[in-house]
Amino acid sequence: MSQKLILDIYRYIMLNYFILGTGASYTFDINDKKNKDVVTFSHFKDAIKEKIENAKLDGLKLWKVCIDTRNNRDKYLELKKSFADTDIETNFKGEELEPSWEIAESFRTIPKEHIHIIVQSPPPSATTGHTDVSRVIANFGYLPRQGGLGGTLLPFDMKVGSTNEGVNLSGRDRELISLRFDIIKSLINELKCKKVILVRAPPFSGKTSTAQILEEALVNAPEYSNHRVIRISLLWGSHINWDTFGKKWKRIVGVSWEEWTDQCDLIPTILIVDEAQLIYGKEKKVDGNNKESADQFWMIVKGLLQEVTHDEDAVYLVKTGVLMVVEDNSYLTFAAPLLKRAFFQQNYGVNSSIDIIPTDLYQFIVKIFTAMCNKLSGNILRETLGFGSEGRLLEQTWQKEFYRIGTQVLGRNHFLSPEVGSVFGCEGKIDFYVDKLDWAIELLRDGEDMKGHKDRFEPGGKYKEIVKYAKSIAIIYIRSIGRVDTRNEAKKVREMKADFIYVSCSKDFDAFKIESLGKETLFIRPQD
Repeated sequence: MSQKLILDIYRYIMLNYFILGTGASYTFDINDKKNKDVVTFSHFKDAIKEKIENAKLDGLKLWKVCIDTRNNRDKYLELKKSFADTDIETNFKGEELEPSWEIAESFRTIPKEHIHIIVQSPPPSATTGHTDVSRVIANFGYLPRQGGLGGTLLPFDMKVGSTNEGVNLSGRDRELISLRFDIIKSLINELKCKKVILVRAPPFSGKTSTAQILEEALVNAPEYSNHRVIRISLLWGSHINWDTFGKKWKRIVGVSWEEWTDQCDLIPTILIVDEAQLIYGKEKKVDGNNKESADQFWMIVKGLLQEVTHDEDAVYLVKTGVLMVVEDNSYLTFAAPLLKRAFFQQNYGVNSSIDIIPTDLYQFIVKIFTAMCNKLSGNILRETLGFGSEGRLLEQTWQKEFYRIGTQVLGRNHFLSPEVGSVFGCEGKIDFYVDKLDWAIELLRDGEDMKGHKDRFEPGGKYKEIVKYAKSIAIIYIRSIGRVDTRNEAKKVREMKADFIYVSCSKDFDAFKIESLGKETLFIRPQD
């Protein structure tokens, strides 16, 4: 290429480069007089070294990419939360730039508002002395709460994908946010007593904001000033799952899980984990041998759960013979089957033991709506304010009640997970999934977008990855009567379709009719 042509191309070169692991991007202007000698990528490295902390040009890699910062925000945000050892070639279709290559040859066309170069620093050497984290540990004896997001090393203002969950407690609208003192106080008391608590609720019911407010309350409470309080969301680590937990944890917190938990002997610690379902192990046994997987996380949880309880109510119930301790103090159960039946009859109106797991998905759904006929569930559905302008219950109202009863029907050996998708690498999120049994469930209210719901399960649909694993799927079409309707029963089903289960409700939610292709029609009424 002639010198004149190179100069002509240089006249228009404005390179946007991103320094991996920092979240920071910059513009490099070839036209600037101070950059007149920058011709190759070796020159480029030397010119930007002041932007790189502890800059070492040996081992520094440059990658040519094309990431639209305006029209492809998801990819750009993925880049911003990526760590220094991210696979650029795989994740961002990067092409490594050799130091001897000329810039003008590699960038003949330069799209505006794009990231053109990713700068990747070499991994730290084990012989380079203390890092910032190790210096802090050497000073304190442990890694204290950091100034980043949730008390971690992540940037405090880091954005996580396109999620709209959670609240901004540092924003100008803070005074408009309810700090839920009633709930937070009870959560803290439960945590002090039991050491491990699990908050289970349907999607968009406030779990993330509750985690944020709980962290805020603990950090600012004088009685916990000597505690290390950390909150993490497993959505902060790209592609986090059972197998990658150890690696992702170290990136977010700064030390390995094993080292961090060992430090708990030196500093009382409270850990709040949001989106914990991402590290549930599908048919994996917790044995503590795998130091890189979530196995190590669940071993700690298991150990805490097996410690002797300080719950005064539980101790009283054991002493009076209502409950008994089984399997080396690992959990409590009813001392006799009669006591169990009496408990469920009194609280849920269910005659049979809740531990009898349904044999298939259809029977599971039948049991849920059978349980809905009892007095408690009927009152919940009748008295709720969660209904739309036409007087019918909102879909999320049905989801919450389905979840509440479904967890009871499944018992403690199976888990009904709401809003499932990420763990399968799936684009969409299905309403419910039962692990181990591999049942996929979608709720549909009053015929809203039947075809759209069905299409999600097709080979090209949003749930295609879930369908690969699910042994049974069901789209529950709930047909209700509006509060202002004069009809006494829901409209009849004109044509039944495969995978659909049609549930027609009475106006007072005290009776249900269940119809499904190839099944006999069932009428469910309150038990005597």
